[in-house]
Amino acid sequence: MGRVRTLVRDTLGTLLSAIGMTDLSRRQAGRLLVVTFHRVLPQALREKYPFPGLAVTPEELSWFLAFLKDHAPPAPLAPAFESWQNAPAGNAPTIAVTFDDAQWDNYEYARPVLQHHGIKATFYAPVNAVGTEQSLWHDRLGFAVRELLGKGEEHQLKEALSDRELPCLPHLDSDSVTQAAKTLPPEQRHNLVEALVRATGTTTCPEWNRLMNWEELKTLAQDGHEIGSHGLSHELLPQCTEQVLTREVVESKSRIEERLGRDVLSFCYPNGDVDDRTEGAVRTAGYKAAVSTRWGTNSTATSPWSLRRCDINSAHFVDRHGTLSRSRAALRLSGLQPGL
Repeated sequence: MGRVRTLVRDTLGTLLSAIGMTDLSRRQAGRLLVVTFHRVLPQALREKYPFPGLAVTPEELSWFLAFLKDHAPPAPLAPAFESWQNAPAGNAPTIAVTFDDAQWDNYEYARPVLQHHGIKATFYAPVNAVGTEQSLWHDRLGFAVRELLGKGEEHQLKEALSDRELPCLPHLDSDSVTQAAKTLPPEQRHNLVEALVRATGTTTCPEWNRLMNWEELKTLAQDGHEIGSHGLSHELLPQCTEQVLTREVVESKSRIEERLGRDVLSFCYPNGDVDDRTEGAVRTAGYKAAVSTRWGTNSTATSPWSLRRCDINSAHFVDRHGTLSRSRAALRLSGLQPGL
C-alpha cells in the first residue's frame, strides 16, 4: 500500500507540475510562506541525532534554498512580514526562512550555505541556554532514551517512565517518549528528564549539540540575519503561569536586545504551542509578529502573532527513489495536498 501511495503521489506531483498547477508563484501569490528548519547536520551526525526528522544536511539545505529562490527572494521573518503587509497582492509569494533553537550547527553548517545563496534568515534563540553547555530539555531526553535503548537497558527506561502520568506510548523510542513528556506539567517533565539522564550515568548529549553563544549570534546579526526570541527556557507557554509566561516573552526580548544592541521584532512559540492567552502576552510585549508550527501559508486575515509555517523534513520532499524532488516540493508547499 505504501508503494502504491508513493507512486500515485509522485505521478500526481509530476503531472500537476507539468501543467503549472503547483507552481508556487501562482498557488501562493500574495501570501506569506514561512519555512522552518531546525538542525543542519552532516549525514554522519544526523545519524547520531535522536530526532533525524528535525535535521537537514547542508546539501539538502542548499537544495531547498535554491528551490525557494526560484519563486521569490527569501528574507528574514520580520522584514518579509513588513514588506508583505505593506505591499499589494503580487504575482509571487513572500518567502521567509526561519531556524528554531539557535543550535551551534546552524552557525557552523547553515551560515556558509546561506552566504553562498545570498539569503538572510531568522534564528530563534531560547535565551537561557545561549552560551551554555546545556542542551534543550527535549534533546537531553531524546539522547537519554537513545542511550538506554542502545545499551540494552530497556528495563531502566521503563522503570523511569512507570510512575509518570504519561499517555500510552505507541513505540518505545525518543520521539514517542518526548511527545508524551510534552503532556506533563513543566515540573513533572523536568523531573522525568533528570531521571532519564541519571539512569544513563552520563551527560548524554555530545559536545556538538550545544547552542550558539552570544558572539556567534552577534556575528549572525552583523551578517544581516534576524535574531528573534524563542523564550527563555523553551517552556511550552500555554502550560505556564501568568507570571512565568510574562517573564518568558518579556525578559527574553530585553536580554537579546541588550546583548546584541538590536530590536527583537519577532517571536517563535516553543514547540509551536500557542493559545489566546499566550498570543496576547506576545502581542503586549511588543513583538511585531510571531510564528507557530501550524502547517500552511498566511493570508492577510491571519493573525500576525499566530503565523503558520511549513516545517521542512527532507523525508517528505523525496520521490520514490529517495531523491529530493522539485515536483514533490511544489505539491507539498502548494497547499493542494500538504499531507501527501
